[in-house]
Amino acid sequence: MKRIGNNYKNVIESLMCLFTSDNGDVKVLLTRKKTEPYKGYWCLPNDTVSIEETIEENVMKMMSEQYQYTNFYYAQSGTFSRLDRDPENRIVGVSFLGLIDSVHALILHPEIDDIDEVSWFPINTLPKIGYDHEEIIQNALSNLQKELTNIDLLKRWFPGDFTLPEMQKVYEQILGHHLDKRNFRKKFMNLNVIEETGEKTEGQGRPAVLYRFKEDAKKEEIF
Repeated sequence: MKRIGNNYKNVIESLMCLFTSDNGDVKVLLTRKKTEPYKGYWCLPNDTVSIEETIEENVMKMMSEQYQYTNFYYAQSGTFSRLDRDPENRIVGVSFLGLIDSVHALILHPEIDDIDEVSWFPINTLPKIGYDHEEIIQNALSNLQKELTNIDLLKRWFPGDFTLPEMQKVYEQILGHHLDKRNFRKKFMNLNVIEETGEKTEGQGRPAVLYRFKEDAKKEEIF
């Protein structure tokens, strides 16, 4: 095998775009840096891949050991290799799209030395983001648009109860445009993949019927 020179050696990092839904608000997990470069900026969870692990092993180790997250869906989303994406090193980034339900998202115990804050942010009101991570988030959202047709994925993202207005809000935020309420409700009900729980929401406003995905709901092309 031909010897590889230094000009062909690159550092590889994994990045996780982990999304959750909070009462219909789609949020992404971000960490705030307390060191330069981009001190005080918010970034995606990321880690450097060693020569003794795969990228998939690295990203799962990062999420489980540093954030205590293990029960979530993930898939590779994109590769980012612009020469100036990191001001200090030549780093190639491989991003992952992740989805976690709102219950498991509440379990957050970060253990990272150079990060002083970890928080969930609505995708429509992101804070000041470092590096090229906003581009990476938009790439993941574009891929998520395609995944919204996968009933198996939706069942994992919403394992509990939800309302149809909440689900419509999720679709609208990810798709980036308004959906007609009647048409959305009609299409979703006609799929025959959800059922009423017999319960309604409590609190302020008009009570809304709670639904859940049927256990026997099969993979379906939605909309």
